Amino acid sequence: MDANKRQELLSLGYSIPGTCGICKHGEFNKDTFGTCAVHDYQHLKHTGERRHLSVYAHGRCRDFELDENKARLGLWQEFVK
Repeated sequence: MDANKRQELLSLGYSIPGTCGICKHGEFNKDTFGTCAVHDYQHLKHTGERRHLSVYAHGRCRDFELDENKARLGLWQEFVK
């Protein structure tokens, strides 16, 4: 990344949010809605096994862990917050 571009982004407080779409736990199939492999819940309409929590790709939670293969951010990775 160009040093001047990096400095300008830093001076702006630029950040890339750590969202479900680039998280190790998010599972998406070319859609904006998927599931979280960490969080689950008991669906009220069913009495079977617990289900993975449905999540939106642009949502976020406290358990975010960047998946570098999904994000492919390269030098932009330093801006993930």
